[in-house]
Amino acid sequence: MKNSLSLEASAYLRQHQDNPVAWFSWGTEALEKARNEKKPIFLSIGYSSCHWCHVMERESFSDQEIAQILNEKFVSIKLDREERPDLDALYMKAVQLMTGHGGWPLNVFLTPELRPFFGGTYFPPEPMKSRPSFRQVLTEIDKAFHEQADAVKKNSDGLTHALFQSGRYFEAQPLDQATELENRSIQNLMKISDKEHGGFGSAPKFFHAENYRLLMRHYFVTKNNHCLEILEKSLKAMIFGGIYDQVGGGFHRYSTDHAWHTPHFEKMLYDNALMLDVLVEAWQLTKKDLYREVALDIIDWLKREMTSAQLGFFSSIDADSNHEEGEFYVWQYDDLKSLLEPELLQTLDIHPSGNFESRNIIYFKEDAPEDVWLKFKRLKRGLQEIRSRRVKPETDRKIQVSWNALMLSALSKASFVFQLDELKTLVGRTLDSIWSRGWTGSSLAHVIYEDGVTKMGFLEDYSYLAEAFLRHFQYVGRFEDFERAQSLSNALLEDFYDDEVGGFWMSSQNQADILLRSKDIFDGALPSPYAVAVSVMDQMHQWTTEAKYARAFEKSSVAIMGSALQQCGGFGRFVLALQESRSSLIVAVQPGELGLQAISKDYIGANKLFVWDREDQELESLSVLKSKWGPGPAYYVCHHGECQNPQELWSHQLFASPVDKAS
Repeated sequence: MKNSLSLEASAYLRQHQDNPVAWFSWGTEALEKARNEKKPIFLSIGYSSCHWCHVMERESFSDQEIAQILNEKFVSIKLDREERPDLDALYMKAVQLMTGHGGWPLNVFLTPELRPFFGGTYFPPEPMKSRPSFRQVLTEIDKAFHEQADAVKKNSDGLTHALFQSGRYFEAQPLDQATELENRSIQNLMKISDKEHGGFGSAPKFFHAENYRLLMRHYFVTKNNHCLEILEKSLKAMIFGGIYDQVGGGFHRYSTDHAWHTPHFEKMLYDNALMLDVLVEAWQLTKKDLYREVALDIIDWLKREMTSAQLGFFSSIDADSNHEEGEFYVWQYDDLKSLLEPELLQTLDIHPSGNFESRNIIYFKEDAPEDVWLKFKRLKRGLQEIRSRRVKPETDRKIQVSWNALMLSALSKASFVFQLDELKTLVGRTLDSIWSRGWTGSSLAHVIYEDGVTKMGFLEDYSYLAEAFLRHFQYVGRFEDFERAQSLSNALLEDFYDDEVGGFWMSSQNQADILLRSKDIFDGALPSPYAVAVSVMDQMHQWTTEAKYARAFEKSSVAIMGSALQQCGGFGRFVLALQESRSSLIVAVQPGELGLQAISKDYIGANKLFVWDREDQELESLSVLKSKWGPGPAYYVCHHGECQNPQELWSHQLFASPVDKAS
């Protein structure tokens, strides 16, 4: 048997192409082999920038003895979670049900019918504390599969039933519960916020960007200062912490400690997209220079390290170089001492003995003044020069459509708010490229590789990209952006919508090789694709007044309202979508340069802004724009197709929307 991963486009799969394990990729050949030979499947899931995935690859999958067991007793499948988020989510849930926790590498044992019966995350090559060795696990699984077949079947059937039950929601609740849900969600955020260090919960700490957008909107309407305090404390802690790459720019994936000092060092496109969006809105709300400068720093990093000349933005940068996690990012004391003043070294908490495994992560002490970040930015060139001589971590160069869409949404807003024409051009060009390479006329890709290989799209791709086109349409007024969003919206209804109870499946009806289809209703590292699809349906109804979009919005919202009310946490993006459904569309007709400068700076909460120069006659085919518009500059406040009389001057009174009154 041969390892077949050298034929794959995925960087993660190719990282395992030299293993003695006879790896298959997920597909017909491997699944049929398991069924024909009646062997259990060993499914190992990870991603290219995952540190512990690299560790297990070196320790276990490169080991001849372990490979021999796998090759003789199992059908071994290696899966890139970023290519198949549906399979990753399904089997992650299975492992969480079995063990109470999850993570990557995710290692799951399946029956030939794809039913999970045992799993875990990292397994060491030798016994370690309470963890059995990987050899022991393989031997016991093989023995149980053949000698205790009835028990394995009972376990796999029970787990499959539990997976099915986990996708059932609480009783549907009407849309008039939206304000109650918002209030409960805000109360929950206040309860779980870390009053001392910022963020939510305890270590490990992730960004939860949708929570900050929700806090901003609630503050905007209610002037509840507690919301603003949580926002600002959290943003300062993350910007000043080791979670942000103070030398090269960009956020790392998460913090391993409560104070945001020590990151897990990989950098993900989606984290930086979501935090860029938060920072741009935070600047609009507060006008603090710090937020604008960090947003621009992220954009500089993106252009410098994450941009494909032809396609879009790369997926991630690895945590490891030279087989050491964080090697590229940490510093010897002497290197820093030669470049930085003693006072700044103290502010940065830099020590001869190090603040991280005898070396130093650059972060600012929590009591440092905000302007110290701006001062340090001017001193970074020398540090960048030293770092440029190091071995760089690998970049995963695949173009993930969903993550690109999140970044393009954020860049659209940033280009408008900061009036960056060059960035606006980049956004338009990248949207065009992804559309031309990823859309077939009826279906969308999930991943686009530089050699042209594509993988089938999921709900996150369709919903995020539709929203990206709608946001770009708002700020630029390109009618083709709206047409593309409408094509994606119609595909959502055709291939992902659940006509029976409402809502959107994570995978298309055309995706046949999965045990169960599920609905991704919670925010995680990514905003809920279900909630974004709900928002897209509402926006399409606002623009077209077509009933099919309104029905899908209402039915899908009602279907999960009970679940959201019961749990509150994890529904931030859904609450934002409900707010937007009750907000206004502000049409700025020919605002001119001075008008653009004024409206781009203002935070407008859940309301949407559409800038229309009246040059594109096709736009008048949209229901909301069929009115007889007078000459600009003029500002119209519209709600689901009905517009009030125009105002000649941009005013904060335009923001008094239905969502404000409802609160």
